[in-house]
Amino acid sequence: MAQAQDLTLINLKHLLQFLDRHLSLPLVNHLTELGIYSQSDLVEAQYELVKNTNMVDYMESLKPGNPENPDKSHLIHKQEDFEATSAAIRRALEDQDIKSQISSHDNTKNCEILTSKFNLPVSSFEVLYEYGTFQFSCGNYTAAAEYFYHYRLLSTNSTTLLSSLWGLLASNILKGSFDDALSNFNTLRESIDRQQNSQDKGTVVQLQQRTWLLHWGLFIFFNHPQGRDLLVDLLSHTAYLNTLQTACPWLLRYYATAVIVTSRNSPQQSKLIRDLVRVVTIEHYQYTDPITKLIDALYTHFDFTQVEKHLKDTEKVFVHDFFLSSHHLKQVFFNNIRFYITHAYCRIHSHVSVAEVANKVGLNEASFLQWLSEQPEQQNDNEKAFIVASDNTIHIPHNQQSIVTSILDRSAAIALRSQSIKNALDSALEYPPTPSADVEVK
Repeated sequence: MAQAQDLTLINLKHLLQFLDRHLSLPLVNHLTELGIYSQSDLVEAQYELVKNTNMVDYMESLKPGNPENPDKSHLIHKQEDFEATSAAIRRALEDQDIKSQISSHDNTKNCEILTSKFNLPVSSFEVLYEYGTFQFSCGNYTAAAEYFYHYRLLSTNSTTLLSSLWGLLASNILKGSFDDALSNFNTLRESIDRQQNSQDKGTVVQLQQRTWLLHWGLFIFFNHPQGRDLLVDLLSHTAYLNTLQTACPWLLRYYATAVIVTSRNSPQQSKLIRDLVRVVTIEHYQYTDPITKLIDALYTHFDFTQVEKHLKDTEKVFVHDFFLSSHHLKQVFFNNIRFYITHAYCRIHSHVSVAEVANKVGLNEASFLQWLSEQPEQQNDNEKAFIVASDNTIHIPHNQQSIVTSILDRSAAIALRSQSIKNALDSALEYPPTPSADVEVK
């Protein structure tokens, strides 16, 4: 348990470096629900995150009566000031004629429409950005999203336009509007990818922004229905895979999860897994966790003793990791990885007992047979149905195939079996501990 706790905190520290403090708060809150950390330490962490925001009620709930808590009356006065200074532009945006004329693709024309009809100076539009920022700091994410959205329709200031897009993305994530957040994510990605990177400084800035985008995108990847597919697709592009490998290898955990969850139904199953294994192998020197170790043991070393161990450790990861804590995600991941383990084990051994395979995938014999009966029929050319014989052994039937395919499959199976035998011999040849070391001398 202590090791799992350490890994959780290490992973959290990595992630928080690249998240806004508002986006960081749900991750820390998740730790309080686990009940395995000091609650007083977690309260301190929560307070540190919000003390430089305008979330005064939240601060008061964490530390009632704390003299460091800001005066709420100051925020009320500031809110009233924003209401007054933004009243004219808000009235203009509520006009039905204006709504029908405003375009999301021509900010200059939008400015002309509002300035001509309502006699508003262009400088008055900036209050939308300022008010949105204030609302976001207060934790009013719905209001913040509205102001950032309208600001992006009117402003021609490239610096604040980019900043407001980050704010809009964070607001939509925090209020749970993941379709809108995905749209913001794609717009932000296009903006980053369009940047000129002919100079070293430009390349560094682009790398930094892609790093932030990957981290913020985790909320979308693991909440949007198509999120896992989006993550796999994003990391199929060299620029983003290079970003992961260069700046944030700890995101490999989420890439591996997404591949296992999505690949089984994909016609490109072999390629997706092969690409994942390649990256896991390359990055092994600088990042590992139970999920990457599981992939490495299964597809690189064919060490099923280690597979069994890492599979158990992976269950803890899905409990402790905020982004992987969905019950449905865990079900799909373990269903697929058990299928891949069973398939690999049966390719090495022509006939194995049900009990033996069940043990490798962390199930008892009855649960394994139940799981096996629930598996869908062959979904692509990479999958073959498992057959349980009357003597309680399991194997994969071999269909008639071309000579070339047969030779390739047998060669792969021989390679798998050779590696398995080597692992078994290595384990057998290890020197056992000296018995006298465990004997108490009297």
